[in-house]
Amino acid sequence: MPDDAPDLLVRALGSLGYETGDTTTTVEVEIVDRTVPKEDSDCVERVLNDECRTVIDHQVEKLRDIDDVAARTVRITVLVLAGILGTISLGESSGVSLTSPLTLWGGSYLLFSILAGMYTYNVSDSYLGPGRRTIEKWGTHDSESELHDVAHRAYAEWIEEMEILAAVNGIALDVTQLSLGLGLSYTFVSIFVQTTEKNQYTPVRTLIVETQGSLWHGLPLVLLVGSVVTLFAYSLWRF
Repeated sequence: MPDDAPDLLVRALGSLGYETGDTTTTVEVEIVDRTVPKEDSDCVERVLNDECRTVIDHQVEKLRDIDDVAARTVRITVLVLAGILGTISLGESSGVSLTSPLTLWGGSYLLFSILAGMYTYNVSDSYLGPGRRTIEKWGTHDSESELHDVAHRAYAEWIEEMEILAAVNGIALDVTQLSLGLGLSYTFVSIFVQTTEKNQYTPVRTLIVETQGSLWHGLPLVLLVGSVVTLFAYSLWRF
């Protein structure tokens, strides 16, 4: 394009009746300081740290609650097992036997409930945060902002570890209580079958007697054992 093209365009517009004055456009740019004041930055840091600490405190409290429930479940199971053994021993004259298939299944579930409860109680070793090496490494950072970033990442990892640990403990506690319930159910059904007359509750009693030797009664136990073994292996790998 020729250098005088803008002038020709201006003259052409003028001949058509358009006003052509100074076409220079002045743009005023206002620069706004977006720097966050140090007081506000410190406030954000305090709020973030407080929130992280609150979350972790709740997670630790949840683990303690799971430990308490697991310990109570184990104590209850031991007392129930001892009571059942004592009752059956005193009731041998009435035909109640420890060698009944249903009694053996019930005892197996109760024993496994004790083992699962002990595992639940012992696996809940709280991760109490960064250790000495991590803190010493933090001391090598020169800037305060960099140290805050590292600390926040450590808080995030800490919360994640506690969340996974609580999930593992919760599943283990569910397995413990489910095993306890199955053990009680099998034991009471066994006592019911052995202490009632053959002509009483005939349909239900006949069904129970005919299926008491089935290996299907052990399927829930296999699933429960597999769950605890999986949790144990995962705990060893993860923690």
